Amino acid sequence: MTVDPNIVAIFGEAPAGLDLDEQIVTSYNVAVCIVLGLAAASVALRFYVRCVKGSKLWYDDWAIFLSVFLCAATTFMTILAGSYGAGEHVWSSNISRFVTLLKIVYAEPYVYATAVTSTKVRYTR
Repeated sequence: MTVDPNIVAIFGEAPAGLDLDEQIVTSYNVAVCIVLGLAAASVALRFYVRCVKGSKLWYDDWAIFLSVFLCAATTFMTILAGSYGAGEHVWSSNISRFVTLLKIVYAEPYVYATAVTSTKVRYTR
């Protein structure tokens, strides 16, 4: 694998014996998808029980629904970041992929913070 000279200029030479084909993107993707599936299933079960019992849906129910939506967005951003080099060695990427990855990594905490906040709003009732 050819290493991008711009990456070498920024980070230096890759350490000797480093396997540039090694990556953990798949395990990250599986983990976030499983957790999102569990979260979505629990919220769906909550809405189902509320509807079966005939209970009125409150703002906290809609906040937790918003939270799952935002968690799905965070999951999407994690998978997208993986496709741009997160979970791989920096020397196996190129500068344009790396810049795009940094933009995704910069934006993700804002979505995550909103998801966490909407989860906390759920507990205010």
